[in-house]
Amino acid sequence: MSARLPPARFHPARFHWAQLWGVAGVVLLLVQAITRLGSEAAEALNMGLTPLQWAIAISFTLFMLFTEGYKGFQQKFSPRLAVRTAVIGTMPLHAQLLAPLTLMALVHATPRRQIASWALVAMIVGFVFGVRVLAQPWRGVIDVGVVAGLSYGLATMAWELLKVWRAGGSEVDPEVPVR
Repeated sequence: MSARLPPARFHPARFHWAQLWGVAGVVLLLVQAITRLGSEAAEALNMGLTPLQWAIAISFTLFMLFTEGYKGFQQKFSPRLAVRTAVIGTMPLHAQLLAPLTLMALVHATPRRQIASWALVAMIVGFVFGVRVLAQPWRGVIDVGVVAGLSYGLATMAWELLKVWRAGGSEVDPEVPVR
């Protein structure tokens, strides 16, 4: 059973190696996805799209900016990642060694958060496999929106980390199991 923890406090003077490892791991994961999918999107755009394909690409991009970028990253994932970054130095060693997974709440999280996080990963993997079977330019049309959403998400991560660092903490629940 977990209880609400007091607000997380970030102490820049007490920088912890797991903070760097965790943030770098998550950033590298997102940058790798953006780069790989960006080349697929560029290939499709270079092929030339029909007006219908352009309409779908623009619509899907707006949809992904809202759902993945704003609703997923800005409102949920990024604030939680930032606050978990602030408290990772107080977590058990296994959570620190697995810092990227810890910051994504895949390990050392409340049971409810962990289930939700792993379910989201499973859904994303299923979506990736589903899109892989599409031929160009349709695959690229989808990838344009995903790249936009991930890029927006990466920017919100940086913003949330900066906010937590500057404020010295956060009221966001890190959803960490209470010992």
